Parts: sequence; structure tokens; C-alpha cells
Amino acid sequence: MNQYQTTQTTDIPFNHNLIDGIIYEPLTTKQQLNNLKLSFEARTSDIFLSSYMKSGTLWNMQMVRLIMLKGEDPTDDLNLFEFCPVLEEIPNNDFIKAYPSPRCIHSHIPHNILIQSINKQQPCKYIYTARNPGDVMVSLYYHIISREPYNSSVSWDRFVQLFMAGKVPYGSWYDHVLAWWAQKDRSNILFLKYEDRLNDPHATIRQIADFIAIDLTEKEVQMVAKKSSFSAMKNNRLANGSWMKRTPNSTTQHLRKGIIGDWKNHLTTEQLVSFKKQYNEKTQGTGIDFGIENYY
Repeated sequence: MNQYQTTQTTDIPFNHNLIDGIIYEPLTTKQQLNNLKLSFEARTSDIFLSSYMKSGTLWNMQMVRLIMLKGEDPTDDLNLFEFCPVLEEIPNNDFIKAYPSPRCIHSHIPHNILIQSINKQQPCKYIYTARNPGDVMVSLYYHIISREPYNSSVSWDRFVQLFMAGKVPYGSWYDHVLAWWAQKDRSNILFLKYEDRLNDPHATIRQIADFIAIDLTEKEVQMVAKKSSFSAMKNNRLANGSWMKRTPNSTTQHLRKGIIGDWKNHLTTEQLVSFKKQYNEKTQGTGIDFGIENYY
């Protein structure tokens, strides 16, 4: 029985909701999106954390939360999704209206739809994090086959085809990332890369702190870095995603590896050729670079 009132087809073999031509996760409904467009009231102090799926969502939330707390542990018992709710899963405007400012709100909604859904009169701040498509593809695959709402046993080979065709939640990785990349020079948008954050977390922490106008001492930067590290988050029940429903036989944790280049361990030679060709074609002339060639 499909308790999430979603669709699963031969073409898209996992539970989803197809809304206005976009594939959404099972927990997002058309009514929620309509309510968002009609009644969501943005604030100038709002901080939106946007990304394509599996691009460090919890990491983004944890880092921003700790920056706001200057490295101290939260005094409440809220997990990261309660601290920074997912915009497209908010039940109604009263729910998010009760949050004190500054609010942290996360969303995977594509750029054009997200901007249309938020009051343009309110110059909110957006922190967009992009992760290379190979690692996103691998992480999203394990996410879908291990999360209960998707109810899917799709094979890896089939999933590679779906991902490259953009038939996954929130559509094409290229469309999603490049739309935000084109807006990266706007003063209210901070465009970050997952790989840069992993290689130099201290620099990323300073970037985010400067962007949201929070002064941190070097000691506070180090505290944020330590508490938002992969190992620290994996052992933190409020930050490791353990509250998300998983399939009964799943052995995959939400925070799986958190490394760069794991996709080279998954793609066959034939898949790698197709992946490389698509990546080069889609990113040519855009100026965006994830160093994919270093892993061929």
C-alpha cells in the first residue's frame, strides 16, 4: 500500500509526485506547493539553503546552525530538519511563520520555481551548494533505495540512465546547478562547492559567516569546523538523519561516506564514457568546473 499517495511507473520506478512537469519527492504534494506560492511570507532576514539533492544538505544546515551559535551546541533538542525545515514539505504558512528570525529554510526546488514562490519584495539571502554530478548520482541512488517513502529497488544500471535523463527528483542536475551558477554574482547569493568545503572547511565557514553578517573568532571557526565534520555529525543524533524513515532491510545510513570521487568505483567503462560526454557537453562554455577529469 502506498501511504504517501504518490505515483510509481515503469518509466520512473520509485514513488514520486509529478507536479507541473517536475519530479518531486514523495513527501511533497501539489497542495503544499500551491500553498507556498499563495501564502508564504518571506522575511529580509531569511537564510535559504538551496541545493540539488545529495549535495550536503545536512552539512549545510549544521554548518549554518553552528555559525549562528558561534560554535556552541544548541540548547534545544531540534534535529536539523526541525531547525531548518524543507520549504516544499512545510504543511502551511502558520507552521513556518512561528519560527523566530533569522529563519533557516532549506529547499531543493529549482531556481526559477523557488524565486517565483517567494515574495520578490523581500531580498532574502540564498546559499547554494553544488556537488559534482558523479557523486550526487551515487549518493542519490543509495538514498532512493534505502528510504521508505520511495519504496524502490531500482538497479544501479537503470538509475544511471534515469539520472542522466533527468528523470529523478528535481530534474536534471545540469539544469538545476547551472541556473544558480548563472546568478552567482548577485549580492544576495553565495554559490559554494561541496568539494571546496570538504577540502577547506575553515575557509567555507568564514565565507558563510561573512555572507550572513556574523563575526567569528578563530577559535569559534575551529569549533564550527570540528562539530560540523563528517565524523562528528555521524555520531550526533540531531545531525545524522537518523530520524528519516528507512526501508526495513536497509543497511545504508543517511550520512554514508562524504568523500569525493566515489562515482569512479561505481560506473562501468561504458557508463563512464557516456557520463564524461554529457558532462563536457552540458558544462562547456559555462565556466563551472568540478575537476571531473581528475577522476577519469
